[in-house]
Amino acid sequence: MNEVVGRDGVVVLQVGKLDAGEDLGVSDLHDIAENITRNLGLFVRAITDASVPDVIVIIGGDTTNGVLTACGVTSLELQGELQPGTVSAVSTDGSIAGGFLITRAGGFGDENSLLELVSLLQFGHGV
Repeated sequence: MNEVVGRDGVVVLQVGKLDAGEDLGVSDLHDIAENITRNLGLFVRAITDASVPDVIVIIGGDTTNGVLTACGVTSLELQGELQPGTVSAVSTDGSIAGGFLITRAGGFGDENSLLELVSLLQFGHGV
């Protein structure tokens, strides 16, 4: 984990890229990626066990899967598309039941898309 930033009830967790070096194989990288997504999911679960946030934004399909699994979510009610590849949903079960969730594929968006998404959320256009 490279950085955790919190302000005005918003927590941003930024994870840096893994420098694999030459001695790690594909299988090793796959295991490391699974551990990261599982542990990130458990981290989010610890937060949501204390208090369900108004909105959870997750970037990347594997990361989303790790968070939803750790939070016991098996069903989502889709709400709409906020940006290309960015969907909103409400969790119908698990530790974030009733919570608003926004997910986006990791390969979508440019350098401004997350800022635009935050602006949408701040002004209530996406919620």
